[in-house]
Amino acid sequence: MKLRSAFFSDLENIEIIEKGSFDRERYEKEVLTLLLTDKDFMTIIAEEKDLVVGYATVFCRSGCHSARIVSIAVLPKFRRQGIAEDLLEALEEYAISASTERLALEVAKANVPAINLYNRHGFMVVCEMPDYYGPEKGAFYMEKRLEARQRK
Repeated sequence: MKLRSAFFSDLENIEIIEKGSFDRERYEKEVLTLLLTDKDFMTIIAEEKDLVVGYATVFCRSGCHSARIVSIAVLPKFRRQGIAEDLLEALEEYAISASTERLALEVAKANVPAINLYNRHGFMVVCEMPDYYGPEKGAFYMEKRLEARQRK
């Protein structure tokens, strides 16, 4: 598996991953286009033999002390192979290189595999957000402090 920065030409593959990963909560083409073209977003692609199998995006505005993970998604067929973990680590490295002090995200309360991944990487639940994804579809707001030694 190979990680690389995303290009606008990856848009169609990212849409396929979104549709295969999320129901109503998925991003539409216009939002995905913004994630690939706005300088404040960094999108990373995971490829397996030239097939785009996952992607992750972080919002990291220059000069801010906090970055926000926008999305991490992997095609269902390629899950449980450590790809999401590799993508998360790449986003953390990017946030550290941008001198941010913390990394934040929202995750559906029902998405236990993702919550477990974030917990393993040191994210803590800051608060619960009822109905965040719709009626009775709550989420957790999670955050990780990036240590000064990590940021160098």
